[in-house]
Amino acid sequence: MIVNPVKVGSVNLNIPVLLAPMAAITTPAVRILAEECGAEMTFTEMISAAALFRGVRAARNLIRRSSPGKVFAVQLFGSDPHEMGYSAWYLKNQGAQYIDINMGCPMKDIVSNGSGAALMKTPELASDIVKVVIDSVKDEVPVTVKIRAGWDFDSLNAVPFAQLMEKSGARAITVHGRTRNQLYTGKSNPQVIRDVKNSVSIPVFANGDIKTAADAMELIRFTKADGVMVARGSFGNPWIFRDIRKSFETGHCVETPVTSEEKLQMILRHLEMIEISQDADSLAQSRKQIAWYSKNLHDSSSFREMVFSTSDIQSLKKLASELFSKNVN
Repeated sequence: MIVNPVKVGSVNLNIPVLLAPMAAITTPAVRILAEECGAEMTFTEMISAAALFRGVRAARNLIRRSSPGKVFAVQLFGSDPHEMGYSAWYLKNQGAQYIDINMGCPMKDIVSNGSGAALMKTPELASDIVKVVIDSVKDEVPVTVKIRAGWDFDSLNAVPFAQLMEKSGARAITVHGRTRNQLYTGKSNPQVIRDVKNSVSIPVFANGDIKTAADAMELIRFTKADGVMVARGSFGNPWIFRDIRKSFETGHCVETPVTSEEKLQMILRHLEMIEISQDADSLAQSRKQIAWYSKNLHDSSSFREMVFSTSDIQSLKKLASELFSKNVN
């Protein structure tokens, strides 16, 4: 089945395949590479409203665009309506064109202060936050929400929660089919996503266990969701967006093998982007991605060891070229 374009407020998504916001993962380089491979929209790492409210430089440094011409999408988390409202206003003034509110992060340091998936236990507070954020951006920027199936298997409240978010003004909802207590273990439940899609009139994006284009197509077929958001399936594999995009465009599953040369050229491209940005923090964060690209290549284990012990980009480029010489198809 061909997947149709989606409109979220003022934002048009021609091919609705998105890269999820992920802490210490979705650096500008990672987002640009995903977009070059076919991701229609990518997000910054999730940004703390509390930190923005207090002017923390590290939080402000996360507000960075990806490819020119792409929608500047930001994800925000927090549990204080006043801080969330201020931060949304600040983000809009920094050029943000799409603001997603994280109500699904399961990590202890996030939920311990009532943020992320903890908001699914306080729906009225979550509703207040959505309303305040929308009021702060004066409806000039679409505000969306990312949720989970619920806190645990005894509180699967994704459907009434999603309905409340729609009533509060959210323009779209992304649903991850796991509960908070599952963290990233077990299986994502597509039935939850399907139920949410059947219960609201705004766009719904499906998230969870998308590792191939076939996974994305099956998830769309079963849930009838409007698009997909890919997270861990993109680790070291930006080509997944190429395959999903082609599959959505044609209505037929497309999965193109990635050659060793493509992998190694991606490593070099990633390193060049870090070199141009002269961002030492970006190199530190991108080491995992650079190592992931080399998966299944001959002698890649020694390459990965060197990636985590070398801070000189020229040396890493040389190591990548040497790895390529051992993996000529």
